This record gives sequence, C-alpha cells and structure tokens, in this order.
Amino acid sequence: MTAFKPLQDLILVDPIKPPVIKGGLVVASEDFLKPVKGTVLAVGPGKREKGELVEVPVKVGDVIMWTKGALQTHKVGDEEFNVVASSQLIGVER
Repeated sequence: MTAFKPLQDLILVDPIKPPVIKGGLVVASEDFLKPVKGTVLAVGPGKREKGELVEVPVKVGDVIMWTKGALQTHKVGDEEFNVVASSQLIGVER
C-alpha cells in the first residue's frame, strides 16, 4: 500500500461491509449496502479552530461509525483510499 497520511481532521478507514442477509430477502436500496462503520487506519493531526488545534478524537485501531454518505473514496492508481471527516463521526465502539 502506498503511504497515505490524512490531513487536517480526516480519518483513513477500512470500511466494514454490512453482513449479507440470507433467506430470500431483497434489498430495495443500494444505500443499505454502503458501509457506515470501519476500522481507523490513520488520522490527520487535527483542524485549527479559533487559532487552536483541535485533535481528532479517535486513534488507529478504533472502530468508528459515521453518518450515512460521509465516507469518501479516492482512487490513486490501483489503490482506493476511504476517508471520513471527524465532524461526520457519530460514535466509537469501545
């Protein structure tokens, strides 16, 4: 993997795919299949607010949850990077 360091309050994540439901159920929307939680791989240093650095509230290895649609996927060559802003987080599994 290419070295990737998130900037500001961005978090690099490994999304956890929702479990596949068996039993003949049909999913009506692809939104259901979009991940809303994942494992933190790297964090940016934080974001300046009113001149002070506000650090990202999670660390590498945490399992985090974010608002639906907040995950951004960026492709660099053959690699995909998934990032989410700390302001889009809704929780951390402890």
